[in-house]
Amino acid sequence: MVKVCIEKQLLPVADMLTDIFRMRMADVCACENDRTQASGNYANSDATPSEKVTQTSDVLVCSSDYVDSVGGTAGIVEQSRRIK
Repeated sequence: MVKVCIEKQLLPVADMLTDIFRMRMADVCACENDRTQASGNYANSDATPSEKVTQTSDVLVCSSDYVDSVGGTAGIVEQSRRIK
């Protein structure tokens, strides 16, 4: 089962995407400004919210504006490297 993290900041359709992924039985984690809301196996985990996102997500969905705000593709890659 795919585990999806949706960065809600600057993504107006985040709630709609969350619903769509949940209807398709994916574990979804929605993040915004360092707050995390989890569902599925995420919600049952003993990990802290940031650990749920950083250690178990297969996919990050975010807006191009968010990518630009963190320094472009290089910024997203750097965040991923720090997470691992």
